[in-house]
Amino acid sequence: MNPALPQAVVNEMARRDLRMHQLLWREIRRYWNQYPPDVQDKIRELGWEPPRPERDETDTPLFDNNAGEDFFYMHRQLIRRVNRILIEVGDPAYPQVEGWVRLPEPGDRDFPIPPAWFDPGSHQIVNRYIARIKSDIVYNRSFRYWEKTFTDPTFLRSISLGTLGGLIDYYLMNPFRRRWAAAPGATRPAVSPVDAPAIESVWDDPRYDFLSDYYAMHVNPIYWRFVGWVDDRLEEWKYANGVFGDDFWVGTWVGVLPDEQARAVQAEDSASDGVAGLEAMEDIARTIASTGLSSLQEVSQLDLNGPDMPQSVGNGPGGGTPSHGGHGHGAVR
Repeated sequence: MNPALPQAVVNEMARRDLRMHQLLWREIRRYWNQYPPDVQDKIRELGWEPPRPERDETDTPLFDNNAGEDFFYMHRQLIRRVNRILIEVGDPAYPQVEGWVRLPEPGDRDFPIPPAWFDPGSHQIVNRYIARIKSDIVYNRSFRYWEKTFTDPTFLRSISLGTLGGLIDYYLMNPFRRRWAAAPGATRPAVSPVDAPAIESVWDDPRYDFLSDYYAMHVNPIYWRFVGWVDDRLEEWKYANGVFGDDFWVGTWVGVLPDEQARAVQAEDSASDGVAGLEAMEDIARTIASTGLSSLQEVSQLDLNGPDMPQSVGNGPGGGTPSHGGHGHGAVR
């Protein structure tokens, strides 16, 4: 059974300031080390400097700096926010955010894979990628492998929480978004570095919930099934490593939350100094778009190669992990 996400949650998540916050949090932590100094200075002045960037200056993921804890922490705070709304709504069919117990297999009736679509404006490699990420073979060779790895107690005891969050973010977040994304009725255009507003208001419609767009994915009901699954991996890591309570966080960066309600959800130990206004966030969006590095320039941007599990993080269940850049089970091909 897959109950509908209550409309009150959809409307809240579709707010422009929350959309912009989600987009900037992901963009800045990925590209921070590639921004020129003047762009970094402007972002820093507005309180958005990430203490633990997700990637280095070559766009290589950083698994050992606790950026993965930021990944877990931000999503946990977002779940708390939604659960507060759900308590107010009181819908017995949807009392709280609940993740998938297991990632849905091919043929799942409640969570079917939307068909691939052909975009004549995209490169043929992009269209092939969309079709492939939705295939049964990708599930069997990649999603099944990742799930087995990230739920194995022996593996969980071999890595830090930050490493686990970084691995899930890098290996599963984007493939999930592409696999369960339905064909968009229209694709949000690139952010203009000069024109205001940074994103036209038409894309704030609650019906715009395209999973492949950071500006919209959290409006989509499927997103919450995956994010709930991610949060359960945090709890499994704690259990495997004998960690109890909530006094364990190192990474708690959520950017600058846009309103007092969001700050109330956020724990006191999380950095939140900075300018929270929508105007400031739109200014940052235009600034990072001007660098040409951001996926704000192209919503359909894909990691066409697909990552492999890096050897440096230990061995997955049942044997060694493939090295980065190889063709092991961790790769999307």
